[in-house]
Amino acid sequence: MADRTELMRLGKEELAEGFQRLARRARTYKEKAKETAEQTMEFAIAGGTAFGVGYYMGTIKKDGTATEEDLKMFGVDRDLLIGVTLAGVGLTGMAGKKMSSASRAAGLGALSYWAGNYGEKMAIEAE
Repeated sequence: MADRTELMRLGKEELAEGFQRLARRARTYKEKAKETAEQTMEFAIAGGTAFGVGYYMGTIKKDGTATEEDLKMFGVDRDLLIGVTLAGVGLTGMAGKKMSSASRAAGLGALSYWAGNYGEKMAIEAE
């Protein structure tokens, strides 16, 4: 690192260039930090939604008397319908600029939950 005497000898052009490099570096770090925070939030939302939908479906199945129709809404699996609805709202931007990515992440979490359960069911029923 340059000491005070070396800095005093630098010209205005060199100092200005140095400050510009520092400002660009700071901007880059700030952008990367923001992107990482957004990705972390989407990850948490997706996982939280998968848990929430699983809990909801568990409350329906809890007493063991749920029929296939109880697990469906409009003839579609409830968890699939929740996932498609949330992802659709997010992908179309209907949730607004700030909430669309959150809605999309929630939809992906619910769809992941449904896909995992559907895959498990297919494996159990396979010959």
